[in-house]
Amino acid sequence: MLNKLLSTLVLAYIFVISWTDTFSLGKWFPMHVVITIVIIPFFLLQVLQNEKLPRQSIKKEDTFIFLLIFTLFLGLLRNYSDKSINYIAAYILIFICEFIIIKLVIYKNVKLEKVLYTNFIAVVFVSIFVLLEFSLNHFLNINIQEFLPRTRVNSATYLRIYTRSYGLATEPGVLAFYYNTMGVLAIGYLWTKSNTLKYKKIIFTTLILLAFFTTFSSAGFTFILLAIAIVKVLNLIKNPNKNIKLNKIITFSIIVFSIFFLIAINSSIVLQIQEFITPIINKVTLGDNVHSASDRVSRWVASVDNIKENPILGKGLGSTSVSGVGSSTNWYLFLAMESGVLALIPVILFIISTFIRMLKSKHKNKAFYLTGFIAGCMHLTVMSTFYHPFLWFLIVMFNFDNDSSKNKFQNLSIGGSNENNIRFK
Repeated sequence: MLNKLLSTLVLAYIFVISWTDTFSLGKWFPMHVVITIVIIPFFLLQVLQNEKLPRQSIKKEDTFIFLLIFTLFLGLLRNYSDKSINYIAAYILIFICEFIIIKLVIYKNVKLEKVLYTNFIAVVFVSIFVLLEFSLNHFLNINIQEFLPRTRVNSATYLRIYTRSYGLATEPGVLAFYYNTMGVLAIGYLWTKSNTLKYKKIIFTTLILLAFFTTFSSAGFTFILLAIAIVKVLNLIKNPNKNIKLNKIITFSIIVFSIFFLIAINSSIVLQIQEFITPIINKVTLGDNVHSASDRVSRWVASVDNIKENPILGKGLGSTSVSGVGSSTNWYLFLAMESGVLALIPVILFIISTFIRMLKSKHKNKAFYLTGFIAGCMHLTVMSTFYHPFLWFLIVMFNFDNDSSKNKFQNLSIGGSNENNIRFK
């Protein structure tokens, strides 16, 4: 009974993981946090019942997570502010509760297929909502967000013509973050399903990509393209003979040439395309006095200056919020600025170790996990909101999927053999 309840709660968590604003119980309590809080007592009850939990869920690199939390507490001894408790609670919530505990619960109580399928359904559901939101806004001037409970106003536009899609997230950039992580895994799951007809795969993939496009997120577009390119290069290095085929190169070249030829013979198309993509290019290249881009650079420079002043333990967890100054809009710089290089090092080591684990994996969907992981890590270079759980849950899904494919234990959903389990007392 307890296993089934925890399984249902985790699947609900996956379904609402992108709902970082809509239906939240306040700024700090989006739906995924609320469900996590509900999961914790039932998980503890399972532990108290001497249930066996698979130790495969705890990886060697997870020790860096515990080291991060330790360094954050260490920093509190030197620099404490009124906001320190809030921030330490946020770090514990995302890394201990939503990463370690959720992973343990999934390994113990949920079947892999249900995890993958629920994520796919969640991404499709959000995509349908996003396209509905965009269509109503653009064609009928109806803002569907006005009818939903939100903590923030949705007002972002592109070229002052197109209303950028928020979905159920805090802002378009966060929605793009979701698509570049969970969305990538949903597409990977879809295309590895042999019993799904190809035309259905094309329809669902197009649906997801169109919804992603309506975010008009410069960072989202750039990071996913870079991530795909990096994974392609890595595959090329590992399997040079399997990745270059003359007919594919010729076909691709003909398609690209045809597109450019059609554009070249119609100057009006050139002007329209230039007008459409220029704002995105300017924002990516930090050029042409784009306000958000120049503001971001100035924050990065200020953060580096602050890190130089307090390199070891930082200026104090929550000190930025207390001073009323905006964040670094780069989580890595923000972490180093507030908690010092001592806190940043475990994060970097965790990311590198996870990357190596993915790279060495022989899983059939490794390319999708790597793409989402790389794009997700890049997203945190332009936002300080580490508490959006997409990247961290992608790692959970990879660990679970990868371990399941190895067949190291008979049944993940019931804990496996004694050799592969650890008893919590």
